[in-house]
Amino acid sequence: MSAIAKEAADAIVTIIQALSLSGMTSSNIVARKIPTSRNLTDPHITVSPATESEEDGTTGADDWILPFTVAICKATNQALELDDTFMQWRETIRHAFHNKKPATLVSALTPPLKTVRVENGSILDMQNFQANQDVSTLTINVVVRRVR
Repeated sequence: MSAIAKEAADAIVTIIQALSLSGMTSSNIVARKIPTSRNLTDPHITVSPATESEEDGTTGADDWILPFTVAICKATNQALELDDTFMQWRETIRHAFHNKKPATLVSALTPPLKTVRVENGSILDMQNFQANQDVSTLTINVVVRRVR
């Protein structure tokens, strides 16, 4: 049996890979401890765990929120034009998860999946832009119900 967070991270990667994002190779969509570009070529996407929390559950179960930062990265040499492909990747990933229960995620998790919510992050991180890389983030919140 794997850790629930590992099961969720691996399922999120599998779902994003299945989206067949134009110009993005599946091998460059990976789960990492932290969103780092180390040993990856551009463009790439990392899925990393963030700070967990809980919300009200039931008298016998807790609703546990497992957040994952999805960092979409592409080298740009500080190009100022909007990149339609880059923006489309973000929209496609958001649409695949927000207020949905993807079958791959449902079958991968040990406890029942309650819901998935997506929080918008920065469309473009300025610090990374100055380092010649476009980085856009989303947080995928996987909510599971754990029996006490």
